[in-house]
Amino acid sequence: MQHEFESIEEFRGKALPYFTTHTDLVSRQKEALALKKADKVGLDNDAAWTGDGFVAESESMVSNS
Repeated sequence: MQHEFESIEEFRGKALPYFTTHTDLVSRQKEALALKKADKVGLDNDAAWTGDGFVAESESMVSNS
């Protein structure tokens, strides 16, 4: 066995501290996205594009990094 439990009683209830509400998860997600957005370095609008630094400018705006 991976966790070396010998009976169900040894791990019963171990997951309970990790249960939460949907509202809490949404709040955590909003906070994480706000922090990520605050750290984002990039362009605020289309007029800021220079064309010279296209790769760097576009990489800084990728949403999944």
